[in-house]
Amino acid sequence: MGLRGNTTPLLIALGVCAVGFGGGCASGGGERVPSGLPAIAPALRFEQVRSIGSSGSGSGEFDEPMGIALDHRGYLYVVDMGNNRVQVFDPEGRFLFEFGIFGSENGQFIEPVGATADHGFSVAVTDARNERWQTFDLDGNFLAASLDGADARLGIPWGVARASDGRLYVSNIQDHSIVVVGLDGNVEFDFGGFGAGRGQLNLPSGVAFSRQQNLFVADTGNHRVQVFDLDGGPLARWGRRGAGPGEFLGPRGIAVDRQGRVYVADTGNDRIQVFDASGGWLAVYPPANSGGELARPADVAVIGARVFVADTGHDRVVELRVREIHR
Repeated sequence: MGLRGNTTPLLIALGVCAVGFGGGCASGGGERVPSGLPAIAPALRFEQVRSIGSSGSGSGEFDEPMGIALDHRGYLYVVDMGNNRVQVFDPEGRFLFEFGIFGSENGQFIEPVGATADHGFSVAVTDARNERWQTFDLDGNFLAASLDGADARLGIPWGVARASDGRLYVSNIQDHSIVVVGLDGNVEFDFGGFGAGRGQLNLPSGVAFSRQQNLFVADTGNHRVQVFDLDGGPLARWGRRGAGPGEFLGPRGIAVDRQGRVYVADTGNDRIQVFDASGGWLAVYPPANSGGELARPADVAVIGARVFVADTGHDRVVELRVREIHR
């Protein structure tokens, strides 16, 4: 399987105003907005519980952790992109095991980026530079991979989410689309396409389903969130380029909790923002002007009141606890 197109490292290719892989920031989604937006009182409060990992290549160490996923037990799967592996931790943040090495054979990776462990007992990982996804059991044993050359619409995969019917929805940053993969491993259809209009995408990265089976997409190059139904029909969108509440700078990761709250890794602004299902702003972490607590967060995952952030610039995962503020 060859590597199509630009071989620039993926973190550069999916930067704040991304270049490479067929397009930069679409003009419609990248306009700047005036400063001095009114302050919004947060509805949620975050507390940092622990920091997991540090820079390196040993067990429990990371080199640009990109994707994170939680299984039904609360075990944490961290896609350690720079080390071409996935590391697994128990609910208390203790290292358990790892799987994957550099390469293109089954069970090997070249710059893996995204993962999902939703529904059932397997983990799907996007293997970006090998232009495929792979699935593993919860112990890291290889199960299957996307069909080599079966459909070019897979492009360069980034984020991945599994619908309740078992189909995989994979973001393709090369073609600015979402690819839907059936239970037989074949691509059923795709949707999106480059642009800044309704339903169009620009370097889509993180994807996540709500309990209602609506697909939330971090539309990175357009600095916004879009929502689609299972057939790819656009339902909603919010956000614009900026640093105020509800504004983004190259958001990458996204997650939806059981209450329908949407957590967005606002990568270029070094923060996590939280919204209700309609895009109403709820909270931000870290609070404004606290400085330096996150650096280029690339993904977020939620289970109950526990929020895990891939703090990519600091080569670690941060666990937070979220609480409602009652007034």
